[in-house]
Amino acid sequence: GKKAREGVAHMTLATAPSGALIFATGSMQWAWRLDDFNAHALRPSRLNAAAERVTRNLLARFIG
Repeated sequence: GKKAREGVAHMTLATAPSGALIFATGSMQWAWRLDDFNAHALRPSRLNAAAERVTRNLLARFIG
């Protein structure tokens, strides 16, 4: 059978001296975890509930 894919991702959330929040992720494929538009024509879907939750929480913190 097909083995499950495992990987490593890095991210950071920091506060600048001005108070601005800075977020960076070490994944070039973060967007693939959020939207699988045309995925099946290009690649398997890689939607990920955890990435969606992290993104939702970050956006809430940025605007809240």
